[in-house]
Amino acid sequence: MDTLISKRERNEQFFLKIPPERILEILFFLNLEFYAELELHPLKRHLNFVY
Repeated sequence: MDTLISKRERNEQFFLKIPPERILEILFFLNLEFYAELELHPLKRHLNFVY
């Protein structure tokens, strides 16, 4: 039966099980991780170029 459920529906069910304040924490953490990745990428490229 699980195979008939689309990925989007599974994700919605997953988020319904999480309290709203936890969802905000998760989204905040993902944003921080994303921005950290953006900050580090130019540095990595520069280091790869130097070596």
